Amino acid sequence: MNRLASAIVRVHAGLAVLLAWPADPVLAQVQSLVGRWTWTRPVNKCTETYVYRRDGTFTVTSGKEVASGRYEVSGTPDDNGFFTLTGRTLRTNGGRDCSDAGSTATELAKPYTVYVAFHRTEPMHLVCYEATLENCFGPLRRVGK
Repeated sequence: MNRLASAIVRVHAGLAVLLAWPADPVLAQVQSLVGRWTWTRPVNKCTETYVYRRDGTFTVTSGKEVASGRYEVSGTPDDNGFFTLTGRTLRTNGGRDCSDAGSTATELAKPYTVYVAFHRTEPMHLVCYEATLENCFGPLRRVGK
């Protein structure tokens, strides 16, 4: 995967899910990001799996790429309900990810920031490139702790 925030993917197939997102995201049920999350890109049916650990490390499997690194997530959401996630990809096997890209050596360890919006009642979230629902991917669904 070309860093978590590298490919700009708009949610098209997930439009019905977006309609269930809270009108006031601040009221969203706050769920821990720790665990295993997955989503399938509608364009090419490629599945990505994200594993966030309590120690602040993550692993992402996307297509043929396996990447890992460190992350921090804000303890509380902003006024619009978005949690800020800052990460750094520290290691990759160099494989092609689901967006048909791959991480390069110059991208490793560069910090990136994305915004996470949890669904109000379901164990899922969107990952957005800005703190709005305009430019996001997902929903990612919890598949394990």
